[in-house]
Amino acid sequence: MPPTDIRIEAARPTHSLATHRPIRLPVATEQPLVPPLNFALVVPGIYRSGHPNSRNHAFLLKLGIRTVIYMNEDDPQPEHVRFVKDNAIGFHHFRTKANKEPYTEINPQDIVSILKVATDTRHYPVLIHCNKGKKRVGCLVGCLRKLQGWSLAAIFDEYQRFSGSKLGIADQQRNLETQAHFHDAMADYQSVRSNRLTFKGDKKHKKKPKKEKSAKRDRPEAEEPITGWTAVQEMGDLEGPVCLFFPSDPVRCLALNEDTRAIECVQVGEAGATLPTVEPVAVNQVFVIHAVRNTGSTSRSMLATGPEQGAGGSASTYTLRTCDGRYLSVRPDGILTADALAVGPPEMWVPVLRPEGLGLQSVHDTFIGVDYEPQQESIAAPMAVACREDTMGFCQTLSAKCQARTKPQRRAVGQSGDDATVDDLGEYELDQMKTFQSRTNGSLHRVADASRVLKRARKEGRVAEALLDRREKLKSDKFCK
Repeated sequence: MPPTDIRIEAARPTHSLATHRPIRLPVATEQPLVPPLNFALVVPGIYRSGHPNSRNHAFLLKLGIRTVIYMNEDDPQPEHVRFVKDNAIGFHHFRTKANKEPYTEINPQDIVSILKVATDTRHYPVLIHCNKGKKRVGCLVGCLRKLQGWSLAAIFDEYQRFSGSKLGIADQQRNLETQAHFHDAMADYQSVRSNRLTFKGDKKHKKKPKKEKSAKRDRPEAEEPITGWTAVQEMGDLEGPVCLFFPSDPVRCLALNEDTRAIECVQVGEAGATLPTVEPVAVNQVFVIHAVRNTGSTSRSMLATGPEQGAGGSASTYTLRTCDGRYLSVRPDGILTADALAVGPPEMWVPVLRPEGLGLQSVHDTFIGVDYEPQQESIAAPMAVACREDTMGFCQTLSAKCQARTKPQRRAVGQSGDDATVDDLGEYELDQMKTFQSRTNGSLHRVADASRVLKRARKEGRVAEALLDRREKLKSDKFCK
């Protein structure tokens, strides 16, 4: 039976002025138009897709394709070759290799040759395809976008939409940035920059004087990675996820044993991994560190002696939380546990940052250390971790790493170790005032210039004397009169 027209009655509106108008739909064709895999329009006259099959031939004929560019090492499918010959379509086969590891790149001369064919308007409409329409075609389209003046961020975003994976972005970036001679070879195809029309007699707009850049902006900063893990360099980096490594061979890191709830030093990475390149491989190897605000100081001796005379350079207290939300704490006998649900003195740690590494001091003035024996260094068995030594030696020195993507954000807000040290002196004074000073109407009276005076007293080594003099001036502490 021949197909008949289909009539669909439109819904009659409720108001009285509406008229009844039927909608006529076109007759469906016997063979549907199916586009190839990853088909899309690049620019008017240029299309991209995966390898077409027999179901896509009707769609290509409907588009009026005149030229097909095939990018692959393998030969095209026989049915595709017959379709091209039967319809007198120009066919160009470029045997390009897939830009995958180990460090295989598309030949720059092939890119230039393909673009010369694709940008020739005599060949339009042009279909460029490879096997799946992802990697090879994506790199070619990226080069074409570069000629159009697109930014690298927009080029990578388009590439990722078609590839569906982040693995090929580095391949495309290598083909776009390392081939410096590509632009010289394609100089004839550079787009012409358009300028605004100007007429004789137009008034010239005065340019506003630019403000001088600050010295902080002019200061060159070393480029740092924005992905992965990077070494902790200052106290401001100790905020958020961190991983604590021990410089043994092979490299080990502190991890939570979820069965025994104990802290162990386990091997991380492969046997030949080095400390600058190793990264955590499991969530139980990552701790979340946070500074405890407005709680005073855990170790009073460090505040009184200062960074030059004490064990470390900062007395800010921090907490370490495991992957299951429990806090790292220490027992009086030096055993580390991870069962605490709340924060108390055993859960507070004072980081001591030195050029050789990081030390974590407990409330008992002892440091976290690894039970290290050189004879058992090559054995993959976990090493025990305890907190018993009151000095920071080799076994008590750890290498901390934080997430690189959050490091610039922390530096932007101005967190630094020097500022935290001055704030801790003020908190220490406030803590002593709460202990010794009598209160008046629930308020505490403090002497001005706390930061300047206490900082100078710390350098001179008489913090306790300066605090006593400041409390005596308030005339409210009966113990210092």
